Amino acid sequence: MSPNLYYFIFLSVSIITAFIFIFLYKNRLRSLNNPAFIAPLILEAIDEAIIITNSIEKKFQTQLQEKTKKLADINNLIENMKQCKKIEEDNIEQKIQEITFDIHEEHTRLYTAVKNLNFGFIIIDKEKNIIITNNAADDLFSIPPVRTNINFQNLQIHTRDNVDLIKNTDSTIKNGNQSFLENIHINNKYVNIFISPIITLSGTTGAVILTEDRTEKQITQKSKEDFYTIASHELRTPLTAIRDYIAIIKQLYLEDIKNEELKNLINDIDTLSARLINIVNDFLDTPKLEQGKINIKKEPCDLIEIIKACINETSSIATPKNLSIKLNDPLKSMIVLGDKEKIRQILINLISNGIKYTEQGGITINVEKTLGSRYKISIQDTGKGIPKENIKFLFNKFQRTDPTRHMTSTGLGLYISRLLVEKMNGTITLENSEEGKGSTFSFTLPIYEQMNK
Repeated sequence: MSPNLYYFIFLSVSIITAFIFIFLYKNRLRSLNNPAFIAPLILEAIDEAIIITNSIEKKFQTQLQEKTKKLADINNLIENMKQCKKIEEDNIEQKIQEITFDIHEEHTRLYTAVKNLNFGFIIIDKEKNIIITNNAADDLFSIPPVRTNINFQNLQIHTRDNVDLIKNTDSTIKNGNQSFLENIHINNKYVNIFISPIITLSGTTGAVILTEDRTEKQITQKSKEDFYTIASHELRTPLTAIRDYIAIIKQLYLEDIKNEELKNLINDIDTLSARLINIVNDFLDTPKLEQGKINIKKEPCDLIEIIKACINETSSIATPKNLSIKLNDPLKSMIVLGDKEKIRQILINLISNGIKYTEQGGITINVEKTLGSRYKISIQDTGKGIPKENIKFLFNKFQRTDPTRHMTSTGLGLYISRLLVEKMNGTITLENSEEGKGSTFSFTLPIYEQMNK
């Protein structure tokens, strides 16, 4: 029997006993020795006790049912919580598996990408033990594919440039600085090497070494230099000789020649040979300018004197077209800081371009002082102008002002002019151009007096 049932029986007996005593007490004045009198009283008390007991039992049963229901609800809630927890644990486990898979996939992709990079890639720790390499680095430093505990400083590194790669690596790890070794000859290859520290919250933990194989580029560059050296001799020498011979003929015999057609032919040879020399010079000078191998002087130059000399030099190609070349309001002198020969080359390029694309009118040159302690030289022509769609390409390599017109041009004149102006700390631009009306180019050079104050 359950404790609740024992409790109910005890309570019922107690109630019945209590009612019997209550009835006896209420009727104590009556005779207690008369059984006929006492028996009905006891039965009546028992009936009332049973009624009360039944009432209490109903209440008890109701409370018991309510508590049982609450207990069942609690059990259901606990079961639901257990199920939710299991579902959540299953979801978390699945999510962990998905994340682990994604990380593995990403690691595989990254590892594959690093392995197949065109440049060498090495990660080392503080003791210079190799952690990761890729195929390009393995090939450059002869690192075996199967390896354990290989130290970077134990690799066979042969260089002809007296560059200590290990010393630079030590410096990067010790001081946290980056190192860049350009175009060094290492293990029979030309490479650029970049060394960068790996820095975490605990400090420098190692270094990343990147290598770029420039062997093919170096061979190509050497071939180009050899070509330009040969071309410089094989092209410039005979062209210069032709120009010199024509100059002698013009100086000694031109006045004695009566045949106008022959005179014009001699002048044409002179003009065309000069143009051809300029074209050859453009081709030969461009790579040297790009590589910084042309020495640019920075000395005081009389700008007006240079401009007048260029006008005289280009008049031979302007006169046959009945074009004028003039300098507006020339001052006695304007001294700039630059290279006299390179300034002349810039002016010849710009004036020649103007003459080439002008059929009527001429070329006007203006010089003015700007607010930035510079002189601005403007070359204005009355030519055909430049199509708007070509303006943005003007100062690029091998770009002509108008590729649709059948005129001989390398497309290097403006490009070379830009390189020369920039190397003399100046700027060059197309100020304006209108088709059918002409164009105005200008460039600036620093003023000598201002530079030395």
